[in-house]
Amino acid sequence: VYTLAGASEHPAGVYYQNGSNGKQWSEPIPLFQSQYFRALSPENSHISIAAALNGSNSTIYAVWDNRLRKRVSFTASKNGGITWTSPVDIDVPNDKEVNASPFNIYVQAQKDQVVLAWQFGNPAASCNIYSQWSSNKGADWSDRKLVIAGERTCAQIHQLLDIENG
Repeated sequence: VYTLAGASEHPAGVYYQNGSNGKQWSEPIPLFQSQYFRALSPENSHISIAAALNGSNSTIYAVWDNRLRKRVSFTASKNGGITWTSPVDIDVPNDKEVNASPFNIYVQAQKDQVVLAWQFGNPAASCNIYSQWSSNKGADWSDRKLVIAGERTCAQIHQLLDIENG
């Protein structure tokens, strides 16, 4: 999964490619296309992916920031990357949050359970960390929960840890 800034024959957006041992790659599959991604560079883009095996079934999850539109989004493939759900916005600012937005979203998955965590605020100032989870492969989501509030500086990196039986 990667962003494409529109420097090729494909419109700017988020794309998925499947590879066989890194030697033969499928055609890019668009997960999300947006003119706002035309000016993205690797330094100002953010994507997180996770895969979960449940028997012989593999589900792939992808989340990304759309900082210019002030939102973070989610999509999933329940058949190993062949088809993908329509992207959904996980968080967007409300009318009172003019100088704040969601960013740096991460995803972690195990079997049917999916956890998302992201920052909300101003990356150059303070921010909160929120989380949501799903127990049915992202079909339904919990309400967003505040995990850490009012940090004076935003963490540069945060990670979700996969802890067996917990």
